[in-house]
Amino acid sequence: MSDDPSEDEGHAGHSSSSFTDLMASLMVIFILLLVATVHNASTSRTTIQNNLLESLRARLHSKELKPEDMHTDARDPYAVVIVMPSSLLFDRDSSRIRENGHTYLLNVVPLLAEILCSPELVQNIDNVVVEGHTDTTYTGVSGALTPDQGQAYNLRLSQARSMEVVKLALQSLRDRSERGCFRGMLSASGRGQEEPLPGVPGNDDRQRRVVFKIRVKADLASAFTARVPTGEEVSPAPGAGTPPP
Repeated sequence: MSDDPSEDEGHAGHSSSSFTDLMASLMVIFILLLVATVHNASTSRTTIQNNLLESLRARLHSKELKPEDMHTDARDPYAVVIVMPSSLLFDRDSSRIRENGHTYLLNVVPLLAEILCSPELVQNIDNVVVEGHTDTTYTGVSGALTPDQGQAYNLRLSQARSMEVVKLALQSLRDRSERGCFRGMLSASGRGQEEPLPGVPGNDDRQRRVVFKIRVKADLASAFTARVPTGEEVSPAPGAGTPPP
């Protein structure tokens, strides 16, 4: 061993520099692998969405659903939506499903469940949310309402409508093997007037709609980019609910 302290310090510095270079190289390799993995997962998710959309349009076009009624969700990159005009299902200011809407859902839901619970797709579907949306009017309500009261009224109405659709959806699958699978995916959410269609007047009938939002499982990109709550409890979305037993 050398008696010269400066020589020992030189060896220590060289070892430290080598270790730092090694860690930097490993970090670069890790980042490259991570980027490749996230890219592949994102590509896979897009492929699943496209396949789902093709299946929906091919199988549901005969059920009075136009191709433009089935599309990816502009607000959620992981979701495909099926838009049904609320006027088909409900009278204005009512949460009771109309007779023709009742018949319509009994024909559509079993086919939808068959698609989503198929071996090709079931492992890639995260959940299905039935969303109720209203326009900005409060007709049929006795007495004048403030804007806040009107919004609360529409939120309750949309929640009641979405729950009725969920109930009827499960009834339509009572004797089908897909019922357990579909029920495990299904929930209801009343959105009221909070998510209007862009470019459409708030009081337009097209704002009154029921949406089946089908969300594919998130890829790794979301896990690395999602904000992690810190010390605060995460509240559920307004009006969110779960299907009945």
